[in-house]
Parts: sequence; structure tokens; C-alpha cells
Amino acid sequence: MDWWGGDPKDKPVFDPRSFDIEELKKLCPTLKAGADRRLYQNFLDIIELCGKNGIKLILYTAPESPVFTRVQKDRFKIKDVIVKTAERYNLRYLDFSVDGDCYSTNLDRLLFDSQHVRDAEGFSQIFLDTIQKRGVAL
Repeated sequence: MDWWGGDPKDKPVFDPRSFDIEELKKLCPTLKAGADRRLYQNFLDIIELCGKNGIKLILYTAPESPVFTRVQKDRFKIKDVIVKTAERYNLRYLDFSVDGDCYSTNLDRLLFDSQHVRDAEGFSQIFLDTIQKRGVAL
């Protein structure tokens, strides 16, 4: 069960032709994710808590449709924050977004809409396979 209700696998695979930028603008008028200092501090607190408790944290960017990626105005800024944080805390970062090093067009079939995965099990398997192929120790 997820935020849209029901089983996401019952929903059709996302068709990029259905992407409606006006609908996205209703949720995010500036087309920017933004970087909130308080939320970033919470993020750092979680990283530090994991470190103190011996939890191996892997940062990742989930798959998203190219039509969504192209309209995000601050995606490089946000990605830069993630990359620098991963470097600062010596964490692995796996980037499954469109211009990321883990992206494959096969990921597109896993999407419910432009930025939400509909097949969590399918993506989890791809994520695990990627970790194994890259030698990321758990």
C-alpha cells in the first residue's frame, strides 16, 4: 500500500506521453526540489546515528522518467549536495536517475508515474544486483 492507495502493481506502467507539467506545477510551482537547512540537518543526524550504531548506509537516487528529470530546475544542485555528503561521510552513493551511473532504460518500466516506483520488489532486486556487481559490502 502506498500514498495513492491500492497495490501499485495494479497500476499501468507510466507512459511518458501522459506527463502533465501543469499538474506537476500545482505541487511544485518553481519546478525546484529546494534544499531546506532543517531537513538537511535531519539527514545528517540520521547519517551520524547510523554510524554510531554500526549501520551501513547507502545513499541513492531512485529512478525517474526522463520527462520529469528534464524539467527539474535544481537537480544538479540537489545531486551535488548528495554527492558531497556521501564523500564527507565516506558513504556509497548509487544514482539510478536518468543521468546517473546506475541508470538503465529498463528502469522506466518500473515507474507508476514520472517519479514514483510502482514495482518496489523489481527495483529492490535491481538495487541488490547493483550492490553486488559493484562490490558494496553490507
